[in-house]
Amino acid sequence: MKIMHIGQLIGGLDVYIRNSVAYLNDEFIDFVIIHGKDDKSRPVIRNNNIVKEYTVSLSRSLNFWKDLLCLIQVIKLIVKERPDKIHCHSAKGGMIGRVAGLLTQTKTFYTPHAFSFLSSSLFSYALNSLFPSYSDFYFCFHSMVYSFSPVASSKPSH
Repeated sequence: MKIMHIGQLIGGLDVYIRNSVAYLNDEFIDFVIIHGKDDKSRPVIRNNNIVKEYTVSLSRSLNFWKDLLCLIQVIKLIVKERPDKIHCHSAKGGMIGRVAGLLTQTKTFYTPHAFSFLSSSLFSYALNSLFPSYSDFYFCFHSMVYSFSPVASSKPSH
């Protein structure tokens, strides 16, 4: 099985993706990571091997043309790598990953480490609220994040 992570490798998200990939004890899973060009500086290691990574025009700020370019880049990488599942993270990686998963018909998982509207604009929240139906699963690690999620009205699976 191949899992493609999509998100910005900065701060806590860098630590989360790096640890998830490095310490998952399953030799039958291959990982591919897509992240922004200005993200982290050291490779992700799994079983003493460097994990395949691609950089795209993924940035935190909203810019229609840059975000469209990023979406096109991600779709091309999904077609090239043919992952079984996409695991997208955070607000921007989540939006780009979920739309790309929908367009390529790839099963998509979304982990909202925090919703952008908690620290940003109502516009970001509105965009994020449009995409819950484009995820096959939501993973929320904290009840506060879940309570603010667009899917909070549905019962969480345990």
